[in-house]
Amino acid sequence: MRVGKFLIAACILALSSAAARADNFSFTGNLSDVNDVQYFTFTVSEGDSVVLRSYSYGGGVNAVGQTIAAGGFDPILYLFQGVGTDAPYILQNGDDDTGTVTPDPVTGNSFDTYLDFSPFIDFFGPGTYTAVLADYDNAPAGSTLGEGFTGSSLVGPNFPDSSGASRDSHWAFDVLGADSASEGTIAPVPEPGTLALLGTGLIGVAGVMRRRLFN
Repeated sequence: MRVGKFLIAACILALSSAAARADNFSFTGNLSDVNDVQYFTFTVSEGDSVVLRSYSYGGGVNAVGQTIAAGGFDPILYLFQGVGTDAPYILQNGDDDTGTVTPDPVTGNSFDTYLDFSPFIDFFGPGTYTAVLADYDNAPAGSTLGEGFTGSSLVGPNFPDSSGASRDSHWAFDVLGADSASEGTIAPVPEPGTLALLGTGLIGVAGVMRRRLFN
């Protein structure tokens, strides 16, 4: 009996350790037009371990060693707490100001996104989050994920950046240090367990992050 209990406890501990093991995840694709957005859902057990970054604008080498060409659109990242239509909007990250991302070889601008959770560990706890990658001129239409996005005011097929330079539709996005991550569409309802994370005051951090002006 004691041996059986020991084996069960050992299995539970092993499963818990595996579930909490952080990893890096890389995604690539294209937006259909400037009004399109791309969703990513990820879970974390340690909030300070996570970095979100794009390679849409200046290119670079992602976490799995793929070389991403420069020339993509000027991205902006929106973060929501949890998943589903009720997931509240937390913050946004536009241009990287840490000197980490690769400047575009043509414009010289560092317009890719780079969001490191570690300076905001008091706000980002364990749980599930939804990141949305969009063209810089496309913003959330409300305070929750289910309210969608306003769409871009930009015209033309070439995904122009804020300086008017023509770009294209490709993006690359890394979720670093998460327990799991997937790409897809908005979930119809919150997953079990994420409702308990709502109301923790994370929306207040929105004012801390640097915001892009959409003009």
